[in-house]
Amino acid sequence: MSLLAGICQPGSLLGFMDERQPELADRVASLYESLTDPQREVWDSDSRFKLLCSGRRFGKTYLCIARLITWAASKPNSLNWYVTANYRMAKQIAWRQLKNMVPTEICVKRNETDLLVELSMAASFH
Repeated sequence: MSLLAGICQPGSLLGFMDERQPELADRVASLYESLTDPQREVWDSDSRFKLLCSGRRFGKTYLCIARLITWAASKPNSLNWYVTANYRMAKQIAWRQLKNMVPTEICVKRNETDLLVELSMAASFH
C-alpha cells in the first residue's frame, strides 16, 4: 500500500516551467504521459490525500516517484520524501527507479549512502 499526499490541483504542477524551461517541462510532463489510465485517475484526483490500495504490478512505486519528482520540480529548495518502513526497503523498492527517472538536467548530485537526490531547479531559472 502506498500513501500519496499533496495539495496541488490537477494540471497545475508544471505551469511554472512552461515559459522558463520548455524542454524541461516537456521532460517532466512526459512522466504524466507515461502513466496508465488507472494511475492518471489517481494523479488527477482533486483529493488532498490519496490512499491507494492495489495489487502487484499496478505501478504504485512508479506513480509515487513521478509525483515526487514533479512536486520537487515545482517547489525549488523544498524537501520531498519517499517513505518506507526501513532503509533497506527504500533502497530495494524505489532508489534505482528514482535515480533513472530524475531528469539529468536538474540533478546536482546523488548520494547512494543517504539515498538522496539534490535538484537544481532554482539555479536553472536565473
